[in-house]
Amino acid sequence: VHTAYGHLYVTLNRPAIAPVGESLPNSEIFRRLAARMGLTDPAFADDDLELIRQALDSPHPTMAGITLERLLHRPLR
Repeated sequence: VHTAYGHLYVTLNRPAIAPVGESLPNSEIFRRLAARMGLTDPAFADDDLELIRQALDSPHPTMAGITLERLLHRPLR
């Protein structure tokens, strides 16, 4: 999930293809690096969906009603 350049929309990126070879999402690389460095903060155990939910959980009025579930069920354009 990210804000887009040039407008005020929140965007949910979906994979265009399955991961190739040994490729990993950045978030998984960060989790593995944290583990190898001995970092034990519970935040490093959050999966990608939980991270998205946390990012969308904002008290800002422009984010009212925007949830992961709502973004997942929007038609692709």
